[in-house]
Amino acid sequence: MIRNFLLIAIAFFISVCSLAQIKILNTLCNNRTNPTGIEKGTLRFGWELESSQQSDLQSAYQILVASDITKLDENKCDLWNSTKISSSQSVFVKYSGKELNPASRYYWKCRVWDKDGKVTRLECPGLFYNSFVY
Repeated sequence: MIRNFLLIAIAFFISVCSLAQIKILNTLCNNRTNPTGIEKGTLRFGWELESSQQSDLQSAYQILVASDITKLDENKCDLWNSTKISSSQSVFVKYSGKELNPASRYYWKCRVWDKDGKVTRLECPGLFYNSFVY
């Protein structure tokens, strides 16, 4: 019994320590939260970060874009998976996925890696709507 408790406690401690101290506070499309009327070729992503450590920096990011919130909740993306991109960029990240349809709703989320290579969870789902003339 005590052995099982210790194993669970150790596993929990390891999982907490392996997560980044950096946190995504807000996700943005074209510098707005959940915007409408995105025109073709102008889609850019961004996110605001917070960290408990003053010197913590983003070293990489990953963006997922899906046509359905259910897919995104399962971390499946049918439109774009940027994969891990080694970059500190967190504003105006250009969409490079499949062609998007006009007057449609899309969902996205991202995660980042800190300077020590620790990763955040995929979080802060956002959405955007394309314009009618796309």
